[in-house]
Amino acid sequence: MLARRLWTVLASLLVLGGCACACGPIGPAPDLSQEDLAGTWVNARGATLEPDADGTFTATVLHVCAERDEPPEQRAEPDGGRGTWELEAPETLVPYQTMNLSFGPPERFAWSDWQAADDEVFFYIGDPDTNDRCKFRRQ
Repeated sequence: MLARRLWTVLASLLVLGGCACACGPIGPAPDLSQEDLAGTWVNARGATLEPDADGTFTATVLHVCAERDEPPEQRAEPDGGRGTWELEAPETLVPYQTMNLSFGPPERFAWSDWQAADDEVFFYIGDPDTNDRCKFRRQ
């Protein structure tokens, strides 16, 4: 009887552990502030993101992150520019915080799927399930 209960408990732990691993990244939720992310972040291909602690930013040559056929001026997202940014509140067990960028003026473009951690800022290129990211490291 004790052996049967032990096997039941172990099987339950394996199933729950497997579900936890399959659900995506799980880790400590960062509690970043705008001051934590202020500075220059550089992509391996030369794109830059410079968020300031006052909530403004400058970005350059973002087109290098995605290999596409259309030129930068025909894409929906901007190739670079200035604007404002903010961090959303951290979510439990998500190792990144969402970073919202709003380009402009004169034109306005909101880009809200950037992710931030202490040592990395990135956005997904296309479908997040492919895990294709444009990564930036602190310079």
